Amino acid sequence: MLLPDIGLIFFMSVFLLLVFCLAHTKDGKAGLGIFILMGLSGGLAFCFKYHAAPMVSGSMLCLLWLRRVYFKKEFLGWIASVISGLFAIIPVIYWNSQHQWISFFYQSHHGFGGLEFHFDWLLRILIAVPLLAGPILCFLIIRQFFNHWRNSLYFILGSCIIPLSFLLLVLSAFKEVLPHWIMPCIWLGIPAAVLAVVDQRYWRWNFVYGGFVLLVLFILLAPAKIRNQLPEWLGNEPGGLGQITIWKPLVKHLEKIEYKSITHFQHHQSDKLNQYEHCSEDPYIASFRWFWVSQLAFNLPDQPTVLAFDPNHLSFYSFRDKNLNLNKCRVIIIGDKRSFNPKQFDNHIEIHKESSFRLKHHQDQELIILWGKVTGKPPAEMWSGNKNI
Repeated sequence: MLLPDIGLIFFMSVFLLLVFCLAHTKDGKAGLGIFILMGLSGGLAFCFKYHAAPMVSGSMLCLLWLRRVYFKKEFLGWIASVISGLFAIIPVIYWNSQHQWISFFYQSHHGFGGLEFHFDWLLRILIAVPLLAGPILCFLIIRQFFNHWRNSLYFILGSCIIPLSFLLLVLSAFKEVLPHWIMPCIWLGIPAAVLAVVDQRYWRWNFVYGGFVLLVLFILLAPAKIRNQLPEWLGNEPGGLGQITIWKPLVKHLEKIEYKSITHFQHHQSDKLNQYEHCSEDPYIASFRWFWVSQLAFNLPDQPTVLAFDPNHLSFYSFRDKNLNLNKCRVIIIGDKRSFNPKQFDNHIEIHKESSFRLKHHQDQELIILWGKVTGKPPAEMWSGNKNI
């Protein structure tokens, strides 16, 4: 998560610096070079994270408005900035063209697919973001934009961070948006907050607050005994915290039902006698989502290899699994029921048995286990035609 954010913030900072310089260039005398650099930096920011799309678009529209008087003189510069920006994103376009446009497909589906209104999701983001960034910092950024929106510097900075913030806040009412998605807007807004006050007491209290939050999180989450009691304290509906606390109870449930037992499969007696040579003796274990794969591999006894049957992340683990022959091999798929789309699996998995359940202290999350056989292709090829990814 940090690696793309670092690149995004660095190149967006360079981009905004160039936009500020252009905004203060008078008489339409801006050179072609600054437009090219602006396009390149915006494109490189997009290469690190797609968050840059609304941020760069908003800033350039704002700059175009501020320099509308010089548009004819600077027309070639604007064309050059667009071309250089497209040139910078060629690696992203090329990679996607070789991988069924998967990252574009995933982000559009992840952000705009299956929308369902939940006011409590929006409320959760409105509370979580100030808690994560610090309420004083958020207050100072918002206050500065309200007080100085006529200033071109604040106008440009606002046009950069407000489109993404607004988009994510609206989506948070329909999708389970994570608080850290909006953090690049907070980081880029820090200069506005710094200009808001000279009094160091504001920053001192923000650091005190940050230290207090870290201490509380450490006390609640670091000791396993306390961490595992959190779902019960939250009325057995831990929400997002369930991603931290669900794994140990899940493993206990799996062991209780003897999830690896051959009796969960159809024709299990004949299967035991006629196991294919290329298949492992035990059933393969898989999950629907990439983060479930790593968590199951870490928490299951003996830390087995867990396969990724994730249609939305075709490239994940393909370096490991692309040559794996699973044809007619037994497989156990474990995951969140919301991630299971039967239509995506009908042609790839012969399902023998399905079990849906909720853990005692995680009643807000329905889980599913599928027992069956893979009908042919290795994991990396299941949803990608005949191409290896």
